[in-house]
Amino acid sequence: MPTRARVSEDPTLEEAQLRLAEALPFVPAIRNTSGWWGVRLILRDLYGVEPPDDEAGWWRLDGLIRERAGDAGWSRQIMSRAGIRRACTELWRGRDGAADDMLQYTLEWAFFARRQSGMDDVVVYELERTWGRTHPSRRFQ
Repeated sequence: MPTRARVSEDPTLEEAQLRLAEALPFVPAIRNTSGWWGVRLILRDLYGVEPPDDEAGWWRLDGLIRERAGDAGWSRQIMSRAGIRRACTELWRGRDGAADDMLQYTLEWAFFARRQSGMDDVVVYELERTWGRTHPSRRFQ
């Protein structure tokens, strides 16, 4: 992204819309890539639509995706449709335990090798978010 701004984990509507506006001019540049193939599959399989041809269509699609994201049962429906009974994710995503029946949590060590351009503090940022969190399995002891 031109601004190289980090998107918040739970972005505000304004932040998400600024990010989409920043990304839209680059959509034509990815149309013949494997990434675009993945976008097409996700949109078709999850939302029953093809990628929009114009900017207004992307904004409408953003609204559809945002509406589904607010549905607490949507992630469970996706996993069920894919035949997934349980998945593994980062420890800190355990949050309130609402998904403990379908998620297994692990301390993600991959962040030590991950780096964003111009973001030399990513490792520190990830450690600060994870450090001191109570492991989800300890909530019930």
